[in-house]
Amino acid sequence: MIKGFKIKESTISKNNWEATKDRSAIIENDDITGYISQNENGTPILDGERLINDWFPDDSDKNIFISHAHKDAQLVENFASFLENKGAKPFVDFEIWGRCTELIKKINNEFNTVCGEKNTYYYSDALSISANIYIILVTALNKMISQCSTFIFIESDNSIKDDYTYSPWIMEELNTFNILYCNNRIEKRYLESAAYTNFNVAVSFKINDIISNLKEIEKQEDFYKIVESGEVYGE
Repeated sequence: MIKGFKIKESTISKNNWEATKDRSAIIENDDITGYISQNENGTPILDGERLINDWFPDDSDKNIFISHAHKDAQLVENFASFLENKGAKPFVDFEIWGRCTELIKKINNEFNTVCGEKNTYYYSDALSISANIYIILVTALNKMISQCSTFIFIESDNSIKDDYTYSPWIMEELNTFNILYCNNRIEKRYLESAAYTNFNVAVSFKINDIISNLKEIEKQEDFYKIVESGEVYGE
């Protein structure tokens, strides 16, 4: 059974949990369009299975999944390095999502550019491309959560405000944790906006009930005890 923890951003910061050694490099693939082929009609085919296997391998030895806000990337990088120094093998999703944006752009540039226009794409096809890539990666991300023995949520002003998160990715990760291991009903609420800014729509999700299932780590000493006991690794 997976163990769930939550830890405040302030707890990480005040204890100076910073990298003391280089972490393993993420998978690099300069020719990311190598995942794309064409059928006899010229329709581009994305090899989703190969993409997942390369970025989220089944034989992954990761044992801690860290859920966090994108804006806390540096904080999480330091925290992940601290965990690795203690013998853990954390997984952080910001190592993957940046390349997702790159993949979507390259597919559009290769197959969906309006003739004679630079950086201009057919709208419906661009939406379809983005949707398919995100579905593939969200599926793989959920698979990674199920493979880890520990789930840690980084609680910060960027990840939760007044019991709500405004990140669909965080909600997806918490939702997966909840569905797989807690079996609780989830209440979702959507923020209604009277106006749009750059066609972005903010979506809110109430997550207090979900993160209440996570054991809070309040002190550095408490976390050291958990690490030393092996509890954080699911032992």
